[in-house]
Amino acid sequence: MTNTTPPPARHSTKPKYGFAEMAPGDCKTFPPEEGYRARKAAHMHAHYHGRKFVSETQPDGSVKVWRVS
Repeated sequence: MTNTTPPPARHSTKPKYGFAEMAPGDCKTFPPEEGYRARKAAHMHAHYHGRKFVSETQPDGSVKVWRVS
């Protein structure tokens, strides 16, 4: 069987939150409507890449995420 159709091009996705670029001690602030998703994304990034993050909800509802190691 022969097929002359080329395979689809690979799609690279741009990281939404930028946790890979964070160094230990860096902090990012997320608005209240993105806080829960950013916190979960930091947890998953830490799990897959062996890093540690700490997050805290601020009085105004925003979420701060720090990379600690």
